[in-house]
Amino acid sequence: MRRLKILVLNKKERLYSSNKSIDRILQVLKEKNQSKDFWILTESGQGDLSGYSSKPVLENYKFFEDYKTDNILQILDSEKPDVLLCSNDYDFWSRSFILAAKYKKIPTVLLMQFGFEYAWERNDSIIRGRLSHFFKRGGFLLRKYSLLLKTYRKIGIGIFSILKNIFQDFFVTFSQFEPSGRYGCDLILVHNEQLQKTIQKNKSNSKIIITGDPQMDNVVNQISELKKISSKKHDTKLNGVFLTTSMVEHGLWTQKMWEDTVIQTVSIVQQKLTDKVDLVLKIHPSSEKKEDYEKLLKKFYDLALSSSG
Repeated sequence: MRRLKILVLNKKERLYSSNKSIDRILQVLKEKNQSKDFWILTESGQGDLSGYSSKPVLENYKFFEDYKTDNILQILDSEKPDVLLCSNDYDFWSRSFILAAKYKKIPTVLLMQFGFEYAWERNDSIIRGRLSHFFKRGGFLLRKYSLLLKTYRKIGIGIFSILKNIFQDFFVTFSQFEPSGRYGCDLILVHNEQLQKTIQKNKSNSKIIITGDPQMDNVVNQISELKKISSKKHDTKLNGVFLTTSMVEHGLWTQKMWEDTVIQTVSIVQQKLTDKVDLVLKIHPSSEKKEDYEKLLKKFYDLALSSSG
């Protein structure tokens, strides 16, 4: 039996940081079909890998920039994947791959990892965040969008249709929340029924399957194991990990909302749980920088010291 080749799209940070949902899916596919995965990673334009281990967690990968071409059809012809797998296709380069794959009649699968109802409710904040994001990274985003426009031309889309798409992209991006998945993936894997209904409201023609959240599998297993272990002594501190996410990058939060969330969380832990919890910040690898947290926390602790003195 020929091994199924799965082409996975992701950011360069994936080279050193696992994605539990994708890893779980690939693990099951390998067990059932002896499939193999090949990753194409792209620059996020903002990620810093200096804090990661020098040993990659991936084996079969290549950076998109290493292909030295903006013709994605050529890349697909070279790699010959049986299926394309991507997650949260909010990025222009992944949209380009989806379009090219559909043109080449390669099945496309989208893994959704996002709660849209919250985003609909915060539409105004999303728009402000996107405007701020564009002003900060406009050149980078326009270069990625240029790749999308070139892909339109490579697959034979006419100039008038391209102009229509440009107008729609501009209008939707800066007027309303836009769920991923409207670009026509053959299959969309979602975590729950609520997310399924949200996508269906947008008249998606994709087949949608509810899978649950693969990221929670390990959490549930670890909790089950903890129940088997005797409870810790009362005088032992707990280790608390504050996991942040790319809310500002996605336009869901403003910069001030991010700052307030971090400061309020650290402040409450320090005031009420300092003798019970050791807090560790785990920053998002693709959209946040360690230096930004250091500046923010220094400002917080300087203010705390001045007020106590």
